[in-house]
Amino acid sequence: MFLQVEHSGAKRWTQRLVVRGKRRDIGIGPFSNDPEQWPGLTLAQARERAVANRTKARAGGDPLAEKRAAQVKPMTFSECVAAYAEAKLSEFRSDKHRKQWLSALDRLARPVLGKMPVQDIRTTDILRMLEPHWRERTVTAKKLRGQVEAVLTWATVAGHREGDNPAAWRGNLKELLPNPSKVTKVVHHPALALADARCCIDGSIDKEGGERPFATSAKTLRP
Repeated sequence: MFLQVEHSGAKRWTQRLVVRGKRRDIGIGPFSNDPEQWPGLTLAQARERAVANRTKARAGGDPLAEKRAAQVKPMTFSECVAAYAEAKLSEFRSDKHRKQWLSALDRLARPVLGKMPVQDIRTTDILRMLEPHWRERTVTAKKLRGQVEAVLTWATVAGHREGDNPAAWRGNLKELLPNPSKVTKVVHHPALALADARCCIDGSIDKEGGERPFATSAKTLRP
């Protein structure tokens, strides 16, 4: 370990270690004789950190990599949505479909998950997002769950989070939410009176005498 003095006069503790067969210089922290008056590390404090680094290196670890990982700002859900969109939404056939895909995320997911680091998102957070819509807007909520699952899968593969996907259905949300098919409200069209059937069928024949799909399918129901 040594004290490195910059051209500006700033002083920094630096440690030289062999990490997995390679010599590495690791910054320990700025120098200070009195940390209470000026932020930094005394010689004794710097030695403590140096011993900890040496112990990790001898055990096969990489203290420099751990330090860099700790300094990386975690990606938020909103940032992951933007990165996922840039990487994947080109697969959609039109700009309209891309906007539709992002619409539910913007309206329903971002207010709950947007500012959260993706690594911190848990199943309880997904439930907070879905439960207000699951029974009244089941189709939309079901699509939303799939979209969030896709974004979090991308985040895992890209190295921004670890562990199981909290938006997964099987073995996860399936045990906590009712089956969408059981809660979706089915709206039936009014039945066509038999007396009006002929008029409806005649109206499905175009001016040139050709039959539209409705007329063809209706005739197949005749005895």
